[in-house]
Amino acid sequence: MARNSRGALVVMATAVLLSLPVGVALAGPPDVTPYRVGGEVSTPVKISGAAPVYTEEARRARVTGVVILEAVIDAGGNVTETKVLKGLPMGLDRAAAEAVQSWKFSPARLNDKAVPVHYILTVNFTVEDDPPPGPRLRALLGKEADFAALVRDERYREAAALLDDWERNPPAKEGASLARVYLLVKQGKLEDAMKLARSAKGDDSYEMFYLVGAYALSEASTSHEVSRRERISVADLGLRAETLALSAKPDGLEAMSTKVSLLDMMYRMSSDPEQRQQLLDERNQLKAKLAALRPQG
Repeated sequence: MARNSRGALVVMATAVLLSLPVGVALAGPPDVTPYRVGGEVSTPVKISGAAPVYTEEARRARVTGVVILEAVIDAGGNVTETKVLKGLPMGLDRAAAEAVQSWKFSPARLNDKAVPVHYILTVNFTVEDDPPPGPRLRALLGKEADFAALVRDERYREAAALLDDWERNPPAKEGASLARVYLLVKQGKLEDAMKLARSAKGDDSYEMFYLVGAYALSEASTSHEVSRRERISVADLGLRAETLALSAKPDGLEAMSTKVSLLDMMYRMSSDPEQRQQLLDERNQLKAKLAALRPQG
């Protein structure tokens, strides 16, 4: 994944050819049958077109993966009649299709004549950024540059030793518990981070619980190699964390937005009709509240 000059997410997209028998057409001008690339039929080459854009819902849920589209590149180099072969949820199928339909290709050629061809377009959606920190954590990382650098470089043992020094030399630095929770979630130790957040006192409680929930959402969204039961367990931990965050700060937009995504994820993974309805009702209520608060926030 790349980033533009403003640090925005950039989706990488690649195309590979589709092997189909000659004469099998998806769509095209009358009496024109798309060819199969290969032999005397050259490969079309992309010359322009925008990258697909993450939907807001998919970005919050940190959905990643590949959308594969079956299409025809016509003799003018335009993408026509796309069809999803392998998709992603939360509007990413449509985002991929809308993007590739704007792409322009140098068309395939047969005997130096432009011809339509069958083609597969593979669009990769990748999110690599961490969940956004709250204002207290941002301020802490800006103030404690040594700690921030150690975490950024994944020198977690040294970062933990630095936090130990903070706590051994009274008075303990403000934000030490929040820093510890941040260090734990960065290492994927969500249960430990949750325990620490429950035991900690002070004004950082909201951000500590929010962090646990946000990183739980990230892990449940991207760890597709683990079992469905494990993903449900992680998402449930995230829901409990964001519920506690909202108990500490009922109008917390970060926790509210993350909880909406977690409820949606649990809804999609649940097979119990009654539970699905409960999850959907809570999601819709919270989403309405979030929409009402956002203009004020």
